[in-house]
Amino acid sequence: MNFRILRFVIVGLLATAVHFVVVTFAIWIKPSIPAAIAAIIAFAVAFPVSFFLHSRFTFQAGGSAFRVVVTSLAGLSL
Repeated sequence: MNFRILRFVIVGLLATAVHFVVVTFAIWIKPSIPAAIAAIIAFAVAFPVSFFLHSRFTFQAGGSAFRVVVTSLAGLSL
């Protein structure tokens, strides 16, 4: 298996875990929080983790944070 693919999967799983933990924590702290708000908060926490790890660990190159944010927000809006 290509190590870049393995690193990509590891970072993706880690970012997903961060997202899940933040959503769960937000709902645990404030059960009345709307799911969409909890998801937005989790995205705001998980995105920098994902971006930093992908840029340093997976691809080992800097990237345009703005372009990645726009693309991720487009995906989030779906």
